[in-house]
Amino acid sequence: MENESIEIVDVPEVISVNKPESPLKQSIKDMFKHLLIYLGIFIGIILVFVVASEIVKMIKSLSPSFMPGLTVEQLQNFTDSGYIVAVIIAITIFYKTQKINFFQTVFYRQKKMTLEYFAVFAIILFGCQFIFTQSANLFEFFLNQIGLSTKGAIEAATSGDDSFMLIIYAAFVGPFVEELLVRGGVVYRLKNYGKIFSILLSAVIFGLFHMNLIQGFFAFFVGILFAYIALEYSFLWAVFFHILNNFGFSFLVESGLPLLLGPELADTVTNMLLVITGSASVIFLILYRKEIISYIKANRTPKGTYPVVFTTLRFWIYVVICLLVGLLGLQRL
Repeated sequence: MENESIEIVDVPEVISVNKPESPLKQSIKDMFKHLLIYLGIFIGIILVFVVASEIVKMIKSLSPSFMPGLTVEQLQNFTDSGYIVAVIIAITIFYKTQKINFFQTVFYRQKKMTLEYFAVFAIILFGCQFIFTQSANLFEFFLNQIGLSTKGAIEAATSGDDSFMLIIYAAFVGPFVEELLVRGGVVYRLKNYGKIFSILLSAVIFGLFHMNLIQGFFAFFVGILFAYIALEYSFLWAVFFHILNNFGFSFLVESGLPLLLGPELADTVTNMLLVITGSASVIFLILYRKEIISYIKANRTPKGTYPVVFTTLRFWIYVVICLLVGLLGLQRL
């Protein structure tokens, strides 16, 4: 038998080619990476101030002569000043690492605000407080059935007995920085992928960011309003309405009315205002329904956009962290 020659054919090496990520996917991953870094810096700095305050308290309890001039109020102001330090450092790093133009964000402007829409936005904003009040009561009822309570979370969201530094943070510094973070860092970044998409995703991020199960629900709804104002009017108008909500509606109504009218009458007036503005908000939504529907149709989200977010691991890490911190606000009955 003759020997047959066997020809050896080179088999091409199989090379796995990873499909390149879409620009939206890359943007979402990068955005949530920096949001998580922001959260880490924010929470970390606050913890440093809290731990430092607790150490001082412990030393004073063991040695009363230690820092004799330091009052409880001063120590609380020091602790709460950690919020201001935290957001300033965190937002600076957030903008620097992403090379976001601070001045371009702050002075972003589109339409001129009219008196008509100013009044509509203000009434809807106060009407959202009615949603917050009712949802808080409903949520509290259901939690009570399983032996839990949100009273701690509600007090944290509505307390008027805050320190001076916390009032400055919640009323002025917080709103400005949160607008820089959410509207500047999310809405303006994603608006080219669909305005409705950027508005809704930013509202979810804004609601979760409060890390408070009760306040987060309310923040989601006002976040939609703030995002729309930031997109269609200006960044500074969004900041104004945010401050109006935190300082005007929360602090002045919650703390100012009881001092002016007395607790009982203040509660009655507040409840009447909530019902009136809540009802007016529904009426406005009905009256402006054609404009709202037209806006949604004109700025609808391209198909396949939301799955990009829901399949991003960093999005879910952000969700889990915010919810876990929010759960710490629950108490056992």
